[in-house]
Amino acid sequence: MDQQREQASQIAHEFIVYQESEQADIDAKDHQFDALWQSIYDVCKLIKFGIIEDITEEEFEEAYAWLKTTQSLTEDYQELDICIASSRLDVFLAGVFKLSRNRSEQVQWIKKLHKKTESNLFH
Repeated sequence: MDQQREQASQIAHEFIVYQESEQADIDAKDHQFDALWQSIYDVCKLIKFGIIEDITEEEFEEAYAWLKTTQSLTEDYQELDICIASSRLDVFLAGVFKLSRNRSEQVQWIKKLHKKTESNLFH
C-alpha cells in the first residue's frame, strides 16, 4: 500500500487544486497521505461553494476523481462520505470566506475550524 500512496501522492502534487491547498502533507510528521488527501478535499469543497473561483471544472473533476479513487488508501477518511454537499459548517465557512479574499487568512480559518469540526462543534 505504501507504493500506491507514493504514486497517488505524486499525481496529487501536480494538481492545480493541490497548489491552491494548504499543502498540509509538507509539515505532517505522521499520516502524510491523510494530510494530503484532506488538503485536496478542503479545496474541492471551497471550489463547490464558489469561494475559490479560479479552478476550472476539469481541474476540479480531476481532483474529485482522485479523492474517490484514493480514499481507501487513507487511514482516517475511509468512512467519510465525500459527497461535496452543504452542511451547516459549510454554509458558515462560505460566509466567512466570502468576507475574506486573503488566501493566508482563509487557510488559517480552515485550520482552526477543521479542529472544531473534529469535535463535532457544528453538528
